[in-house]
Amino acid sequence: MEAVRRLDERRRILTELPPLTAVLRVESSPAQPEETHRELLAALDEPRSIEELLDLLPANDLELLEAIGDLVREGVLVVVDMVGSRLNFCEADETLAARTGALRLRRAGVEGVLRIGVLAPAARELARFGQALRALREFRPELEPLTLIGEGALGALGRLRVGGFDVELFALPLDPVARPIWGALLAQTTVALLIGPEALVEELQSLSGVLDVRIVAAPAASEGPAEAAASLRALLGTRRPRA
Repeated sequence: MEAVRRLDERRRILTELPPLTAVLRVESSPAQPEETHRELLAALDEPRSIEELLDLLPANDLELLEAIGDLVREGVLVVVDMVGSRLNFCEADETLAARTGALRLRRAGVEGVLRIGVLAPAARELARFGQALRALREFRPELEPLTLIGEGALGALGRLRVGGFDVELFALPLDPVARPIWGALLAQTTVALLIGPEALVEELQSLSGVLDVRIVAAPAASEGPAEAAASLRALLGTRRPRA
């Protein structure tokens, strides 16, 4: 009976909210926010859809939907995009091929999450790439901020769910001082994605040989969601993303 009641309550709340695809942003600060409200506001460090908030936050969906409704009615949260523009990284008929491609990039004997390094000469390019990834339905961003090292940055961008298999995208700085740590951080995979000019591949060729990591240049990967998805899908050997 309790489960039925909660389901009915969820349906009622959803009728009072924008669609789950609606993108929200923080408009003002509440006077005395409750704990769930504070968690929501912290997650909205940038505009996010309601469905993304439900995925990101640990509170149960009913509590979160109630809190979102409260904050929308109070004017603390506003809708900036009613529909939301998100891409499917992988359609049902491509799932197996995408998963196979991801597994093929993992070194023999390695289990668990596959980590793919993302190299960029500047932190701003990594930030744009991470923002583009957030428009993919299968991507779950990392909440911890990247660590700045020289002109670049270090840290997890998030995880892409590919056919039930997780691919972690991990930012690595190009700063020569930081390159000694690449070996440990790329030990799981045979490939890294370079968000930068193709000329840098030649510069990194000797290091690529030492690490036994193929570096693939994707200069346009940070330009938008479709470009980010296309770059990753090229690594997996699958076709272009579908809207």
